[in-house]
Order: sequence, then structure tokens, then C-alpha cells
Amino acid sequence: NLGNTCYMNAAVQALANVVSVQDVFLSCDWRREVNVENPLGSGGAVVSAFAGLLWALWVPREASRVRTVVPNNFRRAVTSNNDYFNDHAQHDAQEFLAWLLDAIHEDLNRVRGRKPFVEDVEGLGRDDEEVAAQAWRGYLTRNKSIIVDVFQGQLKSTVTCLTCRHASVKFDPFLTLSLPVEDSSHYTTLYRCFELFCEPELLTGDSRWFCPSCGEHRDAEKRLQLFKVPPVLVVQLKRFATDSTEGRARKLLTHVHSPTQGLDLTHYLASAQRDAPLYDLSSVVNHHHDAIGGGRGLGGGHYTASCCHRTTHEWHHFDDSTVRPLEEKDVVTPAAYVLVYNRVVLLGKEKEGAAVGEQLSQQPQSQEQQRQQQRQLGKEKEGAAVGEQLSQQPQSQEQQRQQQRQQLEHLAKPSMEWDLGLLPPPPPRERKLVSGALLRKQSVHLPHLWPQLVARPSLYASGGPWGTGSRSGTTDDLGTFAGGEGKEEAKEHGAG
Repeated sequence: NLGNTCYMNAAVQALANVVSVQDVFLSCDWRREVNVENPLGSGGAVVSAFAGLLWALWVPREASRVRTVVPNNFRRAVTSNNDYFNDHAQHDAQEFLAWLLDAIHEDLNRVRGRKPFVEDVEGLGRDDEEVAAQAWRGYLTRNKSIIVDVFQGQLKSTVTCLTCRHASVKFDPFLTLSLPVEDSSHYTTLYRCFELFCEPELLTGDSRWFCPSCGEHRDAEKRLQLFKVPPVLVVQLKRFATDSTEGRARKLLTHVHSPTQGLDLTHYLASAQRDAPLYDLSSVVNHHHDAIGGGRGLGGGHYTASCCHRTTHEWHHFDDSTVRPLEEKDVVTPAAYVLVYNRVVLLGKEKEGAAVGEQLSQQPQSQEQQRQQQRQLGKEKEGAAVGEQLSQQPQSQEQQRQQQRQQLEHLAKPSMEWDLGLLPPPPPRERKLVSGALLRKQSVHLPHLWPQLVARPSLYASGGPWGTGSRSGTTDDLGTFAGGEGKEEAKEHGAG
């Protein structure tokens, strides 16, 4: 912590544990995509500093297994390109995370030269898929980067005039989703937050909508729906509200139960997806209220991060230079503020099960009825699959690896220059693929996944900041090891 920089540390840890982010900045020559001419970028300063910080976190040096990284170079790059963060005040971790993703995007934007002007695209009675594709193509003429490929999705926005019923349909990109949290409850679910996000909103009074059909401002109904979801979904829980009696901002301490595995967004999508919209939790940014000041307001507080390791699937809690193991059941708490989810793709019998679930979701049934039928059909499918496996000759381990590789290579884009063999091996929990194999599955969703990047050998498969044992000393994010300073702290906390 360099002085109230816990918001920065927590956001960086959340990103540093996203598998595709690790793979891009540690296994690919991302420098080829730096756009030094982009006036909206930093000339590559921010992305270079971020990559250097990831390198310091994940790449082992000599016998170093546990250490503390001092992010001086990264902070200098941030403050040099954004005066808002150039102080020692506390800032919002979600705001910083959104800014950092946008800064990296602009530094790696593949659109060179002057960006073309793009008009808004409206439905006007046309098919949603056609309009959405046109809007997305227009967006890509100005914004095309690895951040767009991995983190951005698309929303459908419908505004309906309550007088003449004229409807305006537009499709907009999103980088993060800000979900409302119920204020009247001490406990809710993430699914309920998605329901509130998709509920119609009444536009009245000063917010009335100008209806082009009526030619004047009218009361209207606005509705947002997910249309296309990205490989990595960043969700912000809107935990800050205005106190109606005192008029002050306060924090909502509602416990939002969020699944660590198998988040299913099928019911909140307005379009069919190529693969089931299933996600596993990768990391959480927590905001802990300030106990001294009561802690329900925007001021004060402290940020930490909880992250899942890419190969061991073990969770750890990061508090600046302190790290400790974390049980999966303790990952999501009332302090959870930003959730980062990795999309997973089912293969084989599980994909068949997902198809059955999608068919059930199209029937007018309650969610509980759907879940019961899915479980029942899943058991039947599993029993049939077991019988089929018993009737087949047992395969060797090498044959199984080869079969899985062929399946993944068939799904991946043929022109993608990515050596699958350079990535760490799939973990035991193959269905989740929260390790190197996740990128292979994510490549299914990316329309143009770095075709010009060339993979190079992975240098971080030995465990990264979670290696066992200890070595005294700290390291900065320029790649040099500093012995002595902070050695006792690193040894005491096992800092990573």
C-alpha cells in the first residue's frame, strides 16, 4: 500500500487472476498491438506498466517463491495519465477498474488513424439480430482491442411510449454491469439483482422521453436486457444509496448470495447464444466499511480482493501485502462489491444437458419447476452416458488428451496463432476449466482473437504469487529484486 492505494491493489489483483489476462500479457507479444498514435491512449505507458506488474506478480525469479511487489512504476503510469488518481485519497475500486480497462483498451486499440463517425442504429421494426450486428460492426470501426474481445458485451435498450406505444430499440456495448441491490432486505441473490436490472423503468416528470411518433415528450417505459454476454463478465453491485431522511450517501450492507460456480444467465438474455451463458467466479473486490466512522458512507473504508488460482482452484484473500488462504464458502460476503466471472463452455454430455435446460427455459414454467426438471433429466442423461462409457473400450490417458485437444481445436478459429501446448495442463476439474484450458474455451466466443499475436513459452506455470515456502525481501514492478527492505513483513505474512 503506497498510501490509500488499497483500491488500486484490489482492482489489480482481480484482473491479475483473470486467466485470459494472464495469457495475453505473459504468453503473447502484446507489444505488437500498442497504438502509440491514439490520442485517447497513453502511448503505451499504462499497458506497459500493467504488464510489468503482472510479470512481477507471476513470473518466478531464481528461488523466489513468496514475495511482496511494490507497484511504484504502475502507480506513476496511472497518475501521469489521470490526475483524478494523483493524490493519496481513497477512491472507488470499481471506478479505477473501469478506467484501467479503458486505458488498456485505448493503448491496444487496433483502429489506427482518425476514427470514423458512426450513427446510432435503431431497430425500426427490423430483426434484433440484424440490428445488433450492425450496431456492433459500427462500434468495432472505432473500438477494437483485446479488452473489447474479452470484456465487452451488448445490451438491448427498449423505450416504449405509453401514449402511442411507439418503441425505440437500440443496442449498446457494455464493459461492466452495474446491478441494483435491494435496500429493504438483509439477504438477496445475484439472480434477484439481474431481475431488478431487467425490470422496466418508468420515465416520467423531468425524465419523460421525446417520442418521435407523437412529436413531444411523453411518459415512457424503458427496459434493459442482456443481448450478448462476454467471455469475462464484470459485475458491480450498487451498494451506495441516498438516505431519504438525511439526504446523505450510505452503504447497503445486504448480503448478495452469488454462486462461485455455474452462474446461469439464460433467463436474462434477449437472444440465443452460441454456447450456454454459464459462468464461474474468478475474483471479488471487497469494500470493508470504516469501523471507526461507522462505515456506511462513501468516505473511508478499505478494499481487498478474493481470487481463485487458475490451476489449483484454491481461493486466497489479498489485503495489500498480506495474503491468506480462503475457503470457497467464505468468498462472497456482505463486503462483496465487484464480481469478476469467467465464462465456461460445456463439452460432451454436459453440453447436451445444457441444451435440455435451454429447452425447458423456453416453457412457461416457474424457475423452481425448471430446476427440478433439469435435475431429473440431467440424472437420466448421466445414467445413459455412464452406460455408454461402460460399453466402450477404456482409453489411455494420452488418447483422452488427444481427443479433448481435437475437440478444442475444432472449436477454435483456424487462423488463431496459438500453441495450445504452451499453456498449463487442464486441472482435475475439467468441466470448469478455470485454468489454461479456459482460454481455449473462451476463444470460441471471440470473433477475432489476436490473429497476429505469436505465443511464446509460458513462464508462470510454477504457481505465481501463491508458491509455498518463503523468501525474505520485496520486488518492485520493474522486475528487480530488492532484498532487505520489508523482509520481515514478507516472511511474516507470506505476502504475494
